[in-house]
Formats: sequence, structure tokens, C-alpha cells
Amino acid sequence: MNEVSTCGIFEGETGHMVFTHSLPLITGRKYEMCGRLLQWSLAHGGPGLPVLSPAVYWLSHGIATTVSQELEHVPDASVRDNIKVVSRAV
Repeated sequence: MNEVSTCGIFEGETGHMVFTHSLPLITGRKYEMCGRLLQWSLAHGGPGLPVLSPAVYWLSHGIATTVSQELEHVPDASVRDNIKVVSRAV
């Protein structure tokens, strides 16, 4: 599963990773391959994928979050800082 977390479909720090959007990876079927590896791991009692951001889980399951919880998991520091500036101005 370490290979899946470093294959380019995620960005950010370990434990706080989010999915990237990359056309070359999509056309190269990299997302599909990584999904199958994850599926096989889970089917055989493997570790799953512990690198994802909790915010990805919360949002994909419709769990209410606050802006500050989601903001912690923005992988790009400059984008995170800009969001903080804008949110303070509103």
C-alpha cells in the first residue's frame, strides 16, 4: 500500500492526502490500477489506505465539518493561507 500512496494520485502529507486530478494519470489508468490494489488489499485483510485526509472521509460520507477542519487538510500551504485571508475578510 506504500506504493499506492506514492504513485502520484495523491498530494499532501501522509495522513492528510487528497486526490489529485491528472489527465495523464487518468488516461494511463493509474487511478484504476491503484483502486484495484486497494481493493485486493482490503479483500485479503490488508491495511487499507491510511494516508487519506480525514476530511476526504467526512465529505465523502456526508458528515458535517467546519471550515477550520477542512482547511487543515488543504495540501498546498499558499492556497491554505489565501483561504484563511479570504475567510477572515468575509
